[in-house]
Amino acid sequence: MSNTDDMVMPEPNWLRAHAGKVLAIAMAAAALVTLHQMISGVDPSDIRRQAFMLSPHAILAAILATAASFVALGLYDVIASRSVAPGRVAWQTAALSGMAGYAFSNLLGFHLLTGGAIRFRTYSRSGLDAGEIGQIVLLTWLAIWLAFAVVVSMALIFDPAGIPLMDLIHPAADRLLGVAILLGLIFAIVRARGHASTISLFGWTIPLPQRNMILLQLLVGTFDIVASAATLYVLLPADVSVGPALFLTVYATALVVGAISHVPGGIGVFEATVIAGLGLAGRADVLAALVVYRLVYYVLPFIVAALLLAAFESRYFVSRLPTRLSAPLRSLKTMMPLITSAIVFMSGIVLLLSGATPGIPARLDALEDVLPLSLVESSHFLGSLLGLALLIVAYGLRRRLFHAWAISMVLLVLGALASLAKGIDWEEAMVLGATALFLLLCRDAFYRRAPLDVSRVSWRWLGLIGLVVAATTWLGYFSYRDVEYSNQLFWQFEWSGDATRFLRATIGLAIGVFFLAVYRVVHQPGGGKMRAKTEVHADIADIVALSPDTQANIALLGDKEFLLSPSEKTFIMYGRAGNSLVSMGDPIGNPAEANELVWRFREVADKQATRAVFYGVQPENLPLYQDMG
Repeated sequence: MSNTDDMVMPEPNWLRAHAGKVLAIAMAAAALVTLHQMISGVDPSDIRRQAFMLSPHAILAAILATAASFVALGLYDVIASRSVAPGRVAWQTAALSGMAGYAFSNLLGFHLLTGGAIRFRTYSRSGLDAGEIGQIVLLTWLAIWLAFAVVVSMALIFDPAGIPLMDLIHPAADRLLGVAILLGLIFAIVRARGHASTISLFGWTIPLPQRNMILLQLLVGTFDIVASAATLYVLLPADVSVGPALFLTVYATALVVGAISHVPGGIGVFEATVIAGLGLAGRADVLAALVVYRLVYYVLPFIVAALLLAAFESRYFVSRLPTRLSAPLRSLKTMMPLITSAIVFMSGIVLLLSGATPGIPARLDALEDVLPLSLVESSHFLGSLLGLALLIVAYGLRRRLFHAWAISMVLLVLGALASLAKGIDWEEAMVLGATALFLLLCRDAFYRRAPLDVSRVSWRWLGLIGLVVAATTWLGYFSYRDVEYSNQLFWQFEWSGDATRFLRATIGLAIGVFFLAVYRVVHQPGGGKMRAKTEVHADIADIVALSPDTQANIALLGDKEFLLSPSEKTFIMYGRAGNSLVSMGDPIGNPAEANELVWRFREVADKQATRAVFYGVQPENLPLYQDMG
């Protein structure tokens, strides 16, 4: 085959394709700068001390408030599914889908992508099509925005002076605005009917559920915001005196801004908004409350959902699980690659954060008696590099690569050992060990043994890695801001030299990210050859001639583009429709190469910032496309 046969793909408009990523990075950077200015006078050790001083009763109350909030999140989906597809989705399936979807999307960000993917897999198993699933997602989001409008309108009506920036406007105007928002909600409820209908707004047609469903969503949504806000409120210091209007409005605004930014978990953006809105800059106890809130409301539900799905992977557990619960869990099983990828990525962040913060002096003193300094220094440096490696291979887990799974297991074990050797950080070692156990339970989900390079990541993933490294670097410089940096500091090796260890690790991480970016530029994804829709080549015709499927003959019409396997014995024929690459049917040719070529097609679409669509596929191949998302 000549080089002229290889197709040069047109690149999509860069700004349109990457605007969301640029916005997320810009908002994250602005939030970090703002947050740095607000907490520049706070000692990190004070934050840790204040976190451990929190009352157990306050933490228990926060956990109960989180549980109440997630019950409401599950009810969002129950109500929406009853409105869109009455009687077709079990309430257990809808509730689990809602709670799991929000547990993942809250922590990972990209709410419509992560939460929407979970709902698609869950509801498609119940027989719903893409349009019905999209309506459910839309209605759940509509409920959140309606609840947000209720909270803001009530705050403006009853306590306008407590709302940030509203003191610039006359209180009467504030109350008038609140009444206007409330009247708009009442109009939407009155406009709704006793059955499902639609409303046109600015050229958009929005489906409206039944009137009683809207009222239920409003009630549940308001309860959700109040419960989630209570999670943070009970953790704040007793001397923080803010009115309910101010706190609820600032909290809801922080949630919305964090979601719009698409920063994973809204981290940094949420904190900066809360601190600025409540006027609590420079307080270690407030920062400790925000850290614990993150752990309780974001991390804890994610861990519970992940452990539940990991337990479902165990046949012993499944055999004793009631049928009404096993069905929705089975629907979520296809999310394991995304879940494991997220958990491994978070484990990498744990190692990076550990390397960027000071060790506990008492533990270092204990190590001084049993280990040489060189081993401690090497373990610290190695631990940070292992954290970066986990961020990289996590991308391969999303693609179900067995080699990514095997390398992740090795990295997690080494990371746990490095955590113990560098400062007896048993907490980090336990997190990494639990992640390794979780991966072991999910072994069957990673069946792709294709010879693909697990270090080959997308530009979006590389940008996310760069953002994490930048954030941990900022945390390190914040932790050691009193240290006077010099060239000699890099070469100092001593037991109390936390800052020097951090500096060496940071330089190693920067070099690693730089070479990863260079590698990404030099080595473009391979694994197949692409043909333009010109004259059909002889090798395509030969494959069609050997195929038992008569539908394969439409490849000879000359209006298709082709993706061939490396052996050139299998191909996918496809066309372009808007922002999608649409495959006509399953791969044609060698069945042994079909699965890998389908994944390759998905990766080509990702590279071009388009969607991979498969039309007219055989029912027996549906599990493959569901696995691929």
